Amino acid sequence: MELLITGGTGFVGRPLVERLVAAGHECVVVSRDPAAAGARLPAGARAVAYTEPWPAVAGVIHLAGESIVGLWTPAKRRRIMGSRVNGTRLLVNWLKQVQPRPGVLLSMSAVGIYGDRPGEVVAEDSPLDPAGKFRAQVCLAWEMEALAAQAPETRVVLLRLGNVMDPAGGFLGELLNVYRRAPVVGFGSPPAMLSWISLRDTVALIAFALENQAVSGPLNVTAPRPVSQGELTALVAAHLGKRVWGHLPGGVLRLGLGAFADAFLDSQVARPGKALAHGFQFNDESFAAYMRQLAD
Repeated sequence: MELLITGGTGFVGRPLVERLVAAGHECVVVSRDPAAAGARLPAGARAVAYTEPWPAVAGVIHLAGESIVGLWTPAKRRRIMGSRVNGTRLLVNWLKQVQPRPGVLLSMSAVGIYGDRPGEVVAEDSPLDPAGKFRAQVCLAWEMEALAAQAPETRVVLLRLGNVMDPAGGFLGELLNVYRRAPVVGFGSPPAMLSWISLRDTVALIAFALENQAVSGPLNVTAPRPVSQGELTALVAAHLGKRVWGHLPGGVLRLGLGAFADAFLDSQVARPGKALAHGFQFNDESFAAYMRQLAD
């Protein structure tokens, strides 16, 4: 299958492209710098610019978007929202016009769409963030743009990613880098729950959704067993042979990070109900077991 992919050299995109190429797919990665992107891609994948004509393909995977990391100044908020809404709109407008029309669009979103839900378990059909926080607003606008591609001949899957974990990057990679040099201090409330997923399961589940015609609509890309902030901090500390010195109160974190602190403080248990119902097999169900195998 020939695929068009945005964000194909990023934290999730690069290993996904490698897996898809290994499975026999042809990957065309859209990039602002196709020469640099092409040098990072495996044989069997190629890069094209946003400004050049894109080939007709069987499927589209849309992973691109401004990083949410950093202070959410008004300018940063505009970039976060605009990159997702405008980028998805551009892609969907192209998808509607190209012939033959792609059979599937997988578009990135996040479990931030559910908001802070302490004491609840949310599934793909659960109500969205009742508080209407910025993260949820962004995810909802992002998903609405992607759903405009839905048609009898085009299946749309909304990839609601949890916190993707890998020691070489992302949230876990940053934690390990910081805690190797500094005391281990947790964030917010230790009982607060985090919906996480390993990078290898993220890649595997996206590939599964691509190839499984029965999967459509919202898809929680999360591990079956969430982890509490307290357990996560303790496991990372143990991995480094260190002790936990306490937890930064949410108020202190918000003083330093502003509204971006919600990404660390919100409590969510987003169950991967649809993935499990369709028979997806997770490699990493428990964060404790995942951290143990990193030490092996």
